[in-house]
Amino acid sequence: MQMVLFAYLLQLRKAIAAMLIELDETEYTDVFGRASRPEAPQRVLQRPFFKEWRSLPTHEREANKPDIGHSTMFS
Repeated sequence: MQMVLFAYLLQLRKAIAAMLIELDETEYTDVFGRASRPEAPQRVLQRPFFKEWRSLPTHEREANKPDIGHSTMFS
């Protein structure tokens, strides 16, 4: 029983550490969604794709940029 508890606590510690690292690598932005949801900025990971788009001028929207994916949302 103690071994199971130890393993659980170890995994929990690793998960928390991973979350903390990711929070340091995020940024709050409105770059993605200006055309569809301008009032809803998002927190994004600072990856090469975002770093390239980060400097997108505020008057420019993603509507005139190429699609990089598609999602379907249900309410």
